[in-house]
Amino acid sequence: CIFTTRKHSEEVSIKSGVEDGMLAFPEDKEYTTDFAYYTVLHLKKCYLTKPGGNRGACPVGFPGLACAYCAGSTNERRFFYTSADHLRNSFSHIPSHLVECRA
Repeated sequence: CIFTTRKHSEEVSIKSGVEDGMLAFPEDKEYTTDFAYYTVLHLKKCYLTKPGGNRGACPVGFPGLACAYCAGSTNERRFFYTSADHLRNSFSHIPSHLVECRA
C-alpha cells in the first residue's frame, strides 16, 4: 500500500505497512555472528507512517525494522535507526522484544 502526503507543497509517495521480503539470506551468515543473523531473520522492513514521538528525527517514509510476529497488530513493535552507531548501540532492543513478543 502506498499513500501520498504533502511536504512543502510537493507530493511525496510513502510506503506504508510491512514488506514480506527477507532481510537476511544464507550467504549473509559468513559476514556476521550467528546471533545477529538469526535475529534479523525475525524482522521485516517497515516504514514510518506518522511523524513525532521519540522518532522525531526520522521523516515520514523512513525505513525501519518490524517484528515479523506482531507486525500489523495494534501493539506491533517497530525499530528505527538513524545511523550505524545508533543501530549498534540499540540492537539489543530487538532480541529483547523477540523474547517477550506476545503475538
